[in-house]
Amino acid sequence: MERDQAAELARRRAERDGDAEDQALAGVVAAARSSGNMIPPILTAAQAEATLGEICGVLRDEWGNYSENPVF
Repeated sequence: MERDQAAELARRRAERDGDAEDQALAGVVAAARSSGNMIPPILTAAQAEATLGEICGVLRDEWGNYSENPVF
């Protein structure tokens, strides 16, 4: 099953419009830098076949990782 999913992901990445996906992810970054609504650019990125990992990756690059500070 894992190999099938990896093959499907590779096929979808190969067949998508890379320019549209790049522009959509840039829109997610622009929204992250503003106080605007994040949902429309994320939906646009998903419609451009950006993966959840790619969307989260650009947000992680912009905002960093959350790390809870334990209170003692």
